Amino acid sequence: MRPQVTSNTVSWISSFLQSSKLGAVCTLSFSLVLSACGGGGGGVTDNVGAEPGLDGVAPTLTSVSIANDFDGSAVVVEDDVVTLTFGSSEALMQPTVMLGGVAAQVDGSLRAWSASRAMVSADTTGVIDFTIEFSDPSGEVGAAVSATTDSSSVTYCAEGCSVGPGNVIQKVIDFEISYATYELIDFGPDSATSAVVQDPTDATNTVASSEKKANAETWGGTVLTASDVAYSLTPEDGVMSVRFWSPAAGKTVRLKLENATDAGDFVEADAVTTESGYWETLIFDFSRPAGGAINSASEYAKVAIFYDFGTAGTGTDVAFYWDDVTYGGLTNASAPTFAGRWTIADEVGSAGVGPSAGNVEWWSLGAGDLTARACFIDDVYVFGADGSFSISHGATTWLENWQSGNDDACGTPIAPHDGTATDYTYTRANNVLTVNGSGAYIGIAKAGNTYAYESGGVPATITYSVVEYEL
Repeated sequence: MRPQVTSNTVSWISSFLQSSKLGAVCTLSFSLVLSACGGGGGGVTDNVGAEPGLDGVAPTLTSVSIANDFDGSAVVVEDDVVTLTFGSSEALMQPTVMLGGVAAQVDGSLRAWSASRAMVSADTTGVIDFTIEFSDPSGEVGAAVSATTDSSSVTYCAEGCSVGPGNVIQKVIDFEISYATYELIDFGPDSATSAVVQDPTDATNTVASSEKKANAETWGGTVLTASDVAYSLTPEDGVMSVRFWSPAAGKTVRLKLENATDAGDFVEADAVTTESGYWETLIFDFSRPAGGAINSASEYAKVAIFYDFGTAGTGTDVAFYWDDVTYGGLTNASAPTFAGRWTIADEVGSAGVGPSAGNVEWWSLGAGDLTARACFIDDVYVFGADGSFSISHGATTWLENWQSGNDDACGTPIAPHDGTATDYTYTRANNVLTVNGSGAYIGIAKAGNTYAYESGGVPATITYSVVEYEL
């Protein structure tokens, strides 16, 4: 990855080169160039007759899971149904289940059971508790259970719950809800081949099956609508994922979100398959759209998927599968990060100052500077994964007259530009890198976005604009 960064007026940072290993120190470039080296059985209404006498073995629950019954998510609001599913080590009499302090409807038989109830306005906001009491047909009573076996939980939100990075609440279309309506419409060309089917690699899973038709247009694809599911994105929370099975690696998959009542209100993002004949999770970052733009005021109720986007049909139908369309609490793991150790690139022209972004007419790093300013080039800019930022100058750094009162030369760092630890942020939505704290800077201490510091106060924050990424 080779990102370029620039400030707005007095100075600019032209390129950053980043490696995947955060511990390595390689090169930073300033114009700057930085481098960093379930389902249950049939319903029952009566308990089966007890066997004569206790059998001496108490039953246990082998699996317990809880979720929003409609979309499998971890949040419910008023009128949503929360469902607890559980399995047992042996056949049970009909269990008694309390969900959120209210008796739930229990269905199932033998070893497979579920309990459900709709949430009401009187329910208390927070994690929904539960208790399962049960016994086997002989009368042996099992220990009451009030915890899931898979760490699942459901939160009731009387006023609704927010969704965003750092919050695991998600909307998932997994094609598993028996009473949900999933509509799949193929286009370019029109066909009726897409359908909800059994996962060809897992008989217990349900997925969407589609085809890139033999005579497909470059934009041929499939539209999905799911009953009562719509997405509201923001640039700060604009990532979705799809579990995807492709017969070949290196194929572009485009995901499009569209307003159901306004086809002109849409946003698209691309991902590329890396597996051949295996399931993988593809990440789609709509904050960096391939088409359209995020409209934070819109609700996107249509999802379109395009396989091998940009390529026309090759004369043979190509099957692919997709599942678990997920939004909420996701971040793009492939997005650039500045965490690591960076230095100025040891090359002519890697740093410069001028009157506007991209202009270094006032000064740029020359061949002689590679030796004379070696103490400047070896300064290390440390971006922590936790958001911390500091500068490691070593024993000396480049000092100018406005700092030291002497001729420009290498010397002991002078406060406030002495590497004092601060912090930084990087916003992918608008490609802005910000270092915070008086004395924090990247590359050239006196050159900021809208100032030249040679006397007077030191800014508390400097913002740099990332203008290019080469992946």
